[in-house]
Amino acid sequence: MISRLPPSVVVGLSLSALSVLWAWVALADIAAMEVARTDWLLADSPLPLLWYTLFSEGRAVEMVQWALLFLSTVLATSWWFSRRSTASSAERLPFLLLASALLLMLVEDSLNLRHVVADDYLPLLHSHLPFTESFINRLIWELSFYSMLAAMMLGSIATIVLRHRPRRKTLVWLSLAFVVYGSVGFGSALRRIGNWQERLGTWLMERFDLYGLPYWQDALEIMERPREIRESYSLTLEYLLVDHLLEESVELIAASLLLAALLYLSRDIQPRSVPVP
Repeated sequence: MISRLPPSVVVGLSLSALSVLWAWVALADIAAMEVARTDWLLADSPLPLLWYTLFSEGRAVEMVQWALLFLSTVLATSWWFSRRSTASSAERLPFLLLASALLLMLVEDSLNLRHVVADDYLPLLHSHLPFTESFINRLIWELSFYSMLAAMMLGSIATIVLRHRPRRKTLVWLSLAFVVYGSVGFGSALRRIGNWQERLGTWLMERFDLYGLPYWQDALEIMERPREIRESYSLTLEYLLVDHLLEESVELIAASLLLAALLYLSRDIQPRSVPVP
């Protein structure tokens, strides 16, 4: 049973795995230790950097996030199913809404639903949208998407909390999970405001002298090739450093915090047995 997983173990394993991966990246990409560079892992990577291989979209770190979100979705769905015969439809609705929100998070994260809509469908509706700048329309769409998702999550959790009165410890974990997930989600939606992700990536690369390292120089040259073919190509290594390495790390922590919070909540909402006199 998923509900029997120790919440602290879930977060501890995620943080431990993340620490090991960051140490591995430091040895392979910054210290340039050949013994830390795995040829078979880097063979199918477009960039000769271990952090890109591990933290880019659809790679190892993001797959772990999907697994954590899947477990959270199954857990919330089990709450809904377990109350089919004991609770009214109105009492079960928050659990269904929570499970639906978690499923939407999983689908968006694994299939890039937000980007698919922005890239493939918003241009088709361009003449009907309120603004002529695609940047603003995309910003409005992404903020609307995350606002709807946040409303579903907060509304369902708030209803469950008010009805079942969980412990303060559970409330702290829930608050922490929502703050971290909300920060990374809305931060991603606002990434084009001042190009803050690319500016942060530039600062980090300058601060740690990454521009002068051999594998990073090779990656910078590779990133320039698409721009020679297509002037509109906008991805940079500085942007990917923040969008992949930093953002995916925070998302992994957020996913583990969310599952841990739901595991604590599961213990608080289970029916308590009444002692027999």
